[in-house]
Amino acid sequence: MKNQAIYPGMMLICIGMYFYLQSYTFPFSAQIMSWPSLLLVIGLCFLFQAYLSRDYQFIIPGWLLTGLAIHFHGLSLVNGWPNHWAIFTLILGLSFLCVYGKTKKDGLLLGILFSAVSLLMFTSFSPFHYLQKLFSVFGNLWPLILIALGLLFLYKHK
Repeated sequence: MKNQAIYPGMMLICIGMYFYLQSYTFPFSAQIMSWPSLLLVIGLCFLFQAYLSRDYQFIIPGWLLTGLAIHFHGLSLVNGWPNHWAIFTLILGLSFLCVYGKTKKDGLLLGILFSAVSLLMFTSFSPFHYLQKLFSVFGNLWPLILIALGLLFLYKHK
């Protein structure tokens, strides 16, 4: 029961430190004390809650926010940091794999799927390039086809 208070306590401490440090100047303070830092603080608080109190439902939001914060800081601080949409699906895939690593029952299929799609999109040859050409034939109809397929899967699942 005591571990339930980890998240709110950590969140208040970290956000308080963030705003306190904004009143000081130090090297790279403008880059570090930005909105991605708030994502990092919130993500790390979720991860502390997930791993210290074994509330594993906090792993996905924790790794998502932490991964996004690292990515956005990387974009502003590191020359040549990849700026590709597949970064987001890779972060999501790795988050699901982290859940599977702790629970051994949830997240494996989605983690592999999102990570594989991301890694394929980072390569110069992508089979999805041909899918994009195929989808362009359908114009604005292909999102409706995807919705219909999703509804079909949901209906068959019941």
